[in-house]
Order: sequence, then structure tokens, then C-alpha cells
Amino acid sequence: MDLVKAVREADLSRSYLDFHATGLNYACLHWSEGFVLKVYELPCTKGEPIVAPHQHRYSFSQHVLCGAILNCVYEETEPSSISPSFACVYDTPLNGGFGGWKPIRVASLMLVKTPRLYAGDSYILRSDEIHTIGAYENTWVFTVQGPDVNSNALTYFGSQSVISTRNDLYRKPTSKDMKEMADRLEAALEAETKTSP
Repeated sequence: MDLVKAVREADLSRSYLDFHATGLNYACLHWSEGFVLKVYELPCTKGEPIVAPHQHRYSFSQHVLCGAILNCVYEETEPSSISPSFACVYDTPLNGGFGGWKPIRVASLMLVKTPRLYAGDSYILRSDEIHTIGAYENTWVFTVQGPDVNSNALTYFGSQSVISTRNDLYRKPTSKDMKEMADRLEAALEAETKTSP
């Protein structure tokens, strides 16, 4: 598959800019109830988490096209007063929700693994696993997403004060945005090819 061409021709109605976080963009290449194909452009956070630890509504596999990510995987443990997390369900506007957070319980998270993945590496995550990722410069990933199976996917916030909804996220791209995104992907892939041994 020519991913650069596919991004240029992505489904604008199912693609997003600033998805969950500023600079986290994705192009939806295919959508069906059985599976979804996406290309993500990740903001450089120098390995720091892009978003709060979370589960997904679906299981997925992710392949690093260029750059590098740090995939932080957690397990939920008994609540601790030292490092409590507030487990919340997000009523996602992507499925017709109002875009707000509903606190479910207090818990604690234990970091269990943090593999760093480079261009050519892949990983698989089940919908019930808890993770977040950090990204490095010029990082792009290809994602194969399975069907929705976990309608109560949780997101874990370190304090109640950060449980909020930003109004500047989830922007719909234009054809021009997709062309510019495809151009950035092409440049990143070419740079990755030149630096690969």
C-alpha cells in the first residue's frame, strides 16, 4: 500500500487533527465495523506521555513507520493515597457522546513495561490493557484497529483537577490538511530511509 497516497485520499469524515492532544493527527484509510486502518502523526514529547494512561474500545496492532515511541503499559492495583488515579469513562463525541468524563473509581497504576519501538517494530494491545505512549521526532505509526468490544474503556487521571475537556481538540481536516499531512509523512519516510543502516 502506498501510504503517502492513501493519506492524501483519506476519509476526511473519519480523520482528525489534534485528536486527544495537540499535534496528534490521524488519517483514516479504511473504516468498517470489522476493522479500521489509520496512519497517525505523533507529536514529539521526547518520550513523555502524550495522553493519560488509558484503555481502548478495541484491540489493535501498531507498526512504527519512522521515528520511535515509548509504549508504557500499566496494571491497575489497589488504591493508594501516595499515587491515586481517577478512573474515568469518556463519553466520546466520535460515537455521539457529549464529550465529557464520568469518574468511575479511584485506583492506582503500576508501570509493568516500557518497550521503546523504532521504525519497523510493531506491538499488539488488547482493549483491556492500560497504556500510553511517548513519541520522538518525526514519528509516524500505522494502526490496524479491530472492532469495538469495550464500551467502558477507562482513562486514568492523576488528579481530579485535570479531568476536563479541551475545546480545541478533535478538529476535522480539509483536503489541504490531508495533502500537507501526506507531504510530512513522505518527508519523514525519506529521512528515515537515509538514516537507516
